[in-house]
Amino acid sequence: VGAEVTVINSIFEGNETIDPNSPDNGGAIVNNGELEIWNSTFHANHAGRNGGSIYNTGPLTLYNSTLYENTAGDSGGGLFTYGPTIIVNSTFSANEAGDSGGGLYIGKDPTWDPNSGAIV
Repeated sequence: VGAEVTVINSIFEGNETIDPNSPDNGGAIVNNGELEIWNSTFHANHAGRNGGSIYNTGPLTLYNSTLYENTAGDSGGGLFTYGPTIIVNSTFSANEAGDSGGGLYIGKDPTWDPNSGAIV
């Protein structure tokens, strides 16, 4: 069962998945619950598989945040999401993935709201 978490004005830097017995997803955060991130920075995080910074399967809202120079062995160097996701006024820069979605991998069909700029 997932929890509700809000992250505000935080820096996640240099985190890495290293447990060989884990799925190796989410260098800084793995979210199965409800997550809001405000005014935060994700830099130089790494996941062996998916989601260099964030691996998400629950509702995620990302506001005014920066994800840069994060890496993933498979997909979503900056963010891997397979849950309902809203991204507003956030920057993805110089993220890399071994397979797909260097900056952002969206596992479900996304929609874009041109009025707000949100990806849902």
